[in-house]
Amino acid sequence: MIKSRKSNDEINLTAELKNKLDLYLANVSEKEVLDNLHLFIPRVILSRVLAINFLYQKIIHNSGIIMEFGCRFGGNLALYNNLRGMYEPYNYTRKIIGFDTFSGFPQVGQIDEAKAGDYDIFQNYDHLLSEILALHNLGSPIGHIEKNEIIKGDINETLPKFLENCKRTISLAYFDMDLYQPTLKSLELIFPFLSKGSIVVFDDFNNDLFKGESKAVFDFFGSFNSYKYNSIPNYPRLSYIEIV
Repeated sequence: MIKSRKSNDEINLTAELKNKLDLYLANVSEKEVLDNLHLFIPRVILSRVLAINFLYQKIIHNSGIIMEFGCRFGGNLALYNNLRGMYEPYNYTRKIIGFDTFSGFPQVGQIDEAKAGDYDIFQNYDHLLSEILALHNLGSPIGHIEKNEIIKGDINETLPKFLENCKRTISLAYFDMDLYQPTLKSLELIFPFLSKGSIVVFDDFNNDLFKGESKAVFDFFGSFNSYKYNSIPNYPRLSYIEIV
């Protein structure tokens, strides 16, 4: 069962906005339909967008790729694409890599309080996501150079294979796998690719709904006084460590 963070008020607001969105889509011309979709973005989602913008600005002067572990629908990947197009439109080396099983958790540990298959998604979604990201890429300068990669499968198998041939530093690593074992293993694998100024972000750190992620972070980085665990005031769900 997927753990919801939404209050009843947020759920009701989402339902009301969805009703209005259906009416909007049915009556607005195709050439204008995307122009005002921000009409339907609730405050919480806008806060997330601003938080991702804040994190991206921190890496603009740090060379390296962006990696997201547990991208699911890929909303953050689309944001990274458009922020790259806004802030550094000619940086064709800022490749964005998204990892996910696209079939939910492959396996879970006792601390994770979840079950295999949670957070699954409809079949072949990875292909649709790749097509969407390609469109965003084409909307920016140097759009003929592909700057996105979606890697499907168990991170325990896919990440080691990817890093075997990786010759780049990682400027931003975003963790949203929720679980203990894959989070810890991925931290161990990517750490040699981080450089001074690299940002490591955790979607569910210090969240009692996802204790596995917090334990993995503490087991790898050490607890409390080893590193500074930063938060973002307008979206405190995210925490990040800056490598210094």
